[in-house]
Amino acid sequence: MSEQEEQLEQALIALDEAWGEMSRQIRNDVKDYPFSVPPGQVYLLRLLDRVGAQRMSDLAEQLDLTQGGCSTLVDRAVAGGLVERRRDPEDRRVVRVTLSEPGREALAGVRRVRARLMAIHLKRLEPDEITRLIHLFERTAALVRTQPQAIAESLPPA
Repeated sequence: MSEQEEQLEQALIALDEAWGEMSRQIRNDVKDYPFSVPPGQVYLLRLLDRVGAQRMSDLAEQLDLTQGGCSTLVDRAVAGGLVERRRDPEDRRVVRVTLSEPGREALAGVRRVRARLMAIHLKRLEPDEITRLIHLFERTAALVRTQPQAIAESLPPA
């Protein structure tokens, strides 16, 4: 491994450690906040908000759950009024899960609280530093979304 590759690896390890520490702290802060949305359902709501209505099989794959686990998660979200199951107008055999209006409102509330909690931790950064951080995370997220297979292929064997 070249010196440049070693430096990059060390920088990425440091980034992973810092990201993990920040994520754990935000998760702990959120856990202590009295949400009406169970933490396990927040990711489902965020996913549906981002990608729109999904078939159960697609949701299970994107959430990395079994079909049964995904059904349980969706059943609970339906019971809470956060999502709805709807027949696909093009193929009535297909059922799609979609975000309900109460689910959108609940997700907006979760996002506001998370933003406030992040603000507590990031308030010592300068506004331009926060802007750069946002830009870098958005750019990184876009790259990750467009290259999901590349990650698995580039990992060394376990």
